[in-house]
Amino acid sequence: MPTRLRAYVEALEPDYLLHDLTVRVTSSGSIWVPREIVGKKCIYVGTALAGHLLGLRELDDGRWLVSFTNLQLGHLDPELGFDPAAELLA
Repeated sequence: MPTRLRAYVEALEPDYLLHDLTVRVTSSGSIWVPREIVGKKCIYVGTALAGHLLGLRELDDGRWLVSFTNLQLGHLDPELGFDPAAELLA
């Protein structure tokens, strides 16, 4: 039975077809990204997303868009790290 449950849960995970990279948020709310993207490998994005997949897409200006399903969470900047979307902070 656990294998059927795993298959069901995996079927519910979002596909990020328009993104360059998919990463899973750790239980501590961090994502591990290649050093080529940002100077740090471990970036904190929030514990509310623990266990979920996030999509990363490179933009023309060198930043990376961070998405959860169809929500844009913010950007990964090579110099600043994770920069949350301004509208989420209001």
